[in-house]
Amino acid sequence: MNLTIDISAIIGFIVSLLLIVIGYFLKRLVCSVDDMKVEICKTKDVMIRQQEKFNNFSNGCIERHGYINKTLDTHEKRIISVEKKVAVLEAE
Repeated sequence: MNLTIDISAIIGFIVSLLLIVIGYFLKRLVCSVDDMKVEICKTKDVMIRQQEKFNNFSNGCIERHGYINKTLDTHEKRIISVEKKVAVLEAE
């Protein structure tokens, strides 16, 4: 009977020790997952900022292209007007 109590105590101690070890590793796992969540959020923020920068740059390009196209159209009209005047002068 006394031997049975000692084996139960040893088994209980071993189980408790294993639970402590498992708890320690689970705690480290939770900390790692929390750190990963923080890094994922930071990465997501960086991606959003980069996307906004790209969109702003792209919008700036569209505006610049529109301005350049208007300028080119104005120059084209002036060139056509000058060509017509030159043609009239040459015809005289």
